[in-house]
Amino acid sequence: MQEKNIELTRAYQDLQAAQAKIIEKERLEQDLQVARRIQTSLLPRTLPLLEGYNFGVQMEPTRAVGGDLFEIISLDRDNVAILIGDVSDKGVPASLFVALTHSLFRAECTRYRLPTHVLHRVNRLLQDMNDEGMFVTVLYGVLNRIKGEFFYARASHELPLLFNNQGEMSIPALSQGQPLGILPKPNLDVKTIEIKPGGLLFLYTDGATDIRNQQGDFFGLKRLQACVRDHVRATAQMICDQVLQSLGDFQGDAPQADDVTLLAIKSQD
Repeated sequence: MQEKNIELTRAYQDLQAAQAKIIEKERLEQDLQVARRIQTSLLPRTLPLLEGYNFGVQMEPTRAVGGDLFEIISLDRDNVAILIGDVSDKGVPASLFVALTHSLFRAECTRYRLPTHVLHRVNRLLQDMNDEGMFVTVLYGVLNRIKGEFFYARASHELPLLFNNQGEMSIPALSQGQPLGILPKPNLDVKTIEIKPGGLLFLYTDGATDIRNQQGDFFGLKRLQACVRDHVRATAQMICDQVLQSLGDFQGDAPQADDVTLLAIKSQD
């Protein structure tokens, strides 16, 4: 009888421990959902209007919270600030760093007009608040509708893809660029590119090219370029929608390894 009681006591304790784990898991899931809503609230709810241009975005995180960020902010009637970035980690740590980086960019882009000034200022502030040694790759620039030019600074992010209205693509020459958050004064790749009438500027995070199918093949840059080219005559939002659909079709049932963010800027004919 005593052994029976001991077994029942152990079974009851195991049951209590299992219930506690279930409760803790549910609480964690609720916290992640709250974190996702907070992170989503930081993203633009509507895209700005700029005469002669339209914008499109798509974001697909791998977890409840992600490590990518983007922003499109009207600076004045003729200029729009555009940001896309990718934090070094995933999950909750990355989402916190994303929120910090996002807030800093929002503040600094209204204070400084030159992209290089904005990036160096954000980098310095990140260093002051970055005990974990995280970093973020960024492409940040200002689109001027009068000149039809995009003046940007790139901190180790993927190169932009530029298409004319016939679908002919060009990629800016690769120059040195270092991520933000680590070095006191990172090298930046600074360029000005012209978006001709009917042309398209396409920005993305490496989660797009790193998508794998069930056979382990990467989607890759060439497939991404071809996919964008196939839809170059569509609106910016339709292009992002179609590219995301193509990524999903290629991936199939394979797990998603990284967050995906797509951002398109389309000049009207």
